[in-house]
Amino acid sequence: MAAISILSCNSDDGAKAKNLSGKWALTGGSGTITGRVDAFSTGEITWTFHENHTVDIVNTVTDTARLSGLPSGTYHYAVSNSSEVQGCSTTVTVGPWTFGCATISSASVELADGFADGVGYTLIPMPQVVPLQ
Repeated sequence: MAAISILSCNSDDGAKAKNLSGKWALTGGSGTITGRVDAFSTGEITWTFHENHTVDIVNTVTDTARLSGLPSGTYHYAVSNSSEVQGCSTTVTVGPWTFGCATISSASVELADGFADGVGYTLIPMPQVVPLQ
């Protein structure tokens, strides 16, 4: 049932909905027919979105059985309005992968493929590190 909660999307964050710029930590992957949930430490998997519509993904998870998302690399990304998945108005495409149900806010990004037995991911903003003076 955890997958269903991630797949339930809404778009109530208006102006922030298209602003992904910055560094995010993928903290969880969930879904599949078994309803599994995999948690990750902050920094284990990072997605850095740039204003030129590229995203740098660094995925240090080596266990391929875990739902750790996309492999490390630089990809083109796009955010678009869509009615493809009922109840979801935002789609995010990263390289060849399409997340038909996305919720984007300043506090988190929820990406899901939009299928009942599919996979979803949660990203949170990376903490800002301020150097000591």
